[in-house]
Amino acid sequence: MHMAFRAIFVASVCLLVSAKAVSPTLVRGIRILGHVFCTVDNNAVDPLHTPTFPNATVVLQCGSENTTIVSARTNNAGAFHILLDPSISVASSIESDCRLVVTTPLANCNAALSPTRTLSSELLFLLTLIGDVVFDTYVPRRFMLKG
Repeated sequence: MHMAFRAIFVASVCLLVSAKAVSPTLVRGIRILGHVFCTVDNNAVDPLHTPTFPNATVVLQCGSENTTIVSARTNNAGAFHILLDPSISVASSIESDCRLVVTTPLANCNAALSPTRTLSSELLFLLTLIGDVVFDTYVPRRFMLKG
């Protein structure tokens, strides 16, 4: 009888833990994060040897009018992080209707690169769970030369 009770107890604890893992509190947020490298071809980036693009302005543009929704600045490692309220009007169409644009000219990180052309990328969706918070997380699909 003691072994049967122990088995039921362990099964109950496992069930509670797994229920918690698959039923997070639905406090949602939208995150966009990534790195910008100082290159015209971000597809061939070797993160250990390709210089990053510090202090670059990254904007989220949406719609056919390229409306700027929000902007961020990369840190010294070329990383950026944007946090959006999920109630914004473009939340349901970010992946299909929005893009990231690095508005700082490439020449700012390397004088040999174009002073007028910039980088642009579509977004790739990832779902992320941090504690009890579910984030819709997006990352750049691939920054490419624009303009």
